[in-house]
Amino acid sequence: MAISGKQKCPGDFLGVSKRGDKQYQKPKLNNLCGTSLPKSIRSEANKLNILFNGKLGGSGFELHYNVCDLASGDQGTIQELNYAPNTFCEWWLTAPAGCKIILEFVSFDVGVAGGSSSPKCPGDYLGLSRRGDQLYKKPMARPLCGTSLPRKIRSVANKLNILLNDRDGGNGFQLKYNSFILHE
Repeated sequence: MAISGKQKCPGDFLGVSKRGDKQYQKPKLNNLCGTSLPKSIRSEANKLNILFNGKLGGSGFELHYNVCDLASGDQGTIQELNYAPNTFCEWWLTAPAGCKIILEFVSFDVGVAGGSSSPKCPGDYLGLSRRGDQLYKKPMARPLCGTSLPRKIRSVANKLNILLNDRDGGNGFQLKYNSFILHE
């Protein structure tokens, strides 16, 4: 990256709105300029807007991005195979009212040893919220890591959220999801 300007970017800059809106101002915005490579930027929504102001004329920038697979429908497959370092993906599953969601893993290789039954995953992990919120913590959520196939997971209500949080890259996972009516 070589965009003219100093710390506060008075000249050329690359603006990134993490929330996907067009409000290119702090705290929603990361103004980037100079020659130092910035840290990875994660969007806070399902879109990300970028604005380049090149009035002074530096040599520019090169940008790489990753998009997570999208899931839709009452049943389907979610996979993130051979993912790159610094991958962060969330999937928000919602079944019709009165239904629940069940996940069945087909393949699983995320993070380091300790296994999917381990209460702690020291690095990369797949987080699951059985309540369908962003609280990927016990008792309704647990981190999964290792190479053992996790057992089937059922949502508490009609929502279930999945989070892949990775620093190192890896082989990834594949799972099938299905919504069903629970007759209790």
